[in-house]
Amino acid sequence: MVLIAWYVLFMLIGDLAAYFIGLAVEYEWGSQVSLIVFLTLYFLFLWVAYMLSVWITEPKKLKVETATPSPLNRCSLRSSTIVLRGRSRHLRASNPLRA
Repeated sequence: MVLIAWYVLFMLIGDLAAYFIGLAVEYEWGSQVSLIVFLTLYFLFLWVAYMLSVWITEPKKLKVETATPSPLNRCSLRSSTIVLRGRSRHLRASNPLRA
């Protein structure tokens, strides 16, 4: 829901910018050029708003620290799930005590 709210906000800003730039171009060079500039900016702002909203709402990355396993926490290091960019990945840690 937050992603959609950011996207709508960025699209409103982009639409206003495209409109006013289109007005300035129409005043200088006419309506044909203004239409081309407005449509180009409109579709550009669709993409920019999407990229910005995804970038802002992207989950923070976890800092994974490596530690020397001890017999006490060996069981907890065997398998763990790490969430990166909204996807869960199941990781198996090798047991250095078996080698």
